[in-house]
Amino acid sequence: MGVLDLDVACCADTVAAIVAAGGGAIVLGANIAERGEVRAAVAQLRAASGPITILVNNAGVTDFTRYVTGQTIGLNGGRVVT
Repeated sequence: MGVLDLDVACCADTVAAIVAAGGGAIVLGANIAERGEVRAAVAQLRAASGPITILVNNAGVTDFTRYVTGQTIGLNGGRVVT
């Protein structure tokens, strides 16, 4: 199992909880707006765990930090303006 975040330090507690409960997990860092970073994280996960059979996409915001507006990012083959 892999736990991915832009800030790898944010993943550490989640991975520690999974491992403490008897599971296996690794921390993965990537900016999801950068295709190369995501590909590298997926390759790292595959190398550690084998084929990916389940994907849970769970994105959230824990504060009310304002997003940069007008920024365009690639997402699922399309473009999204935030």
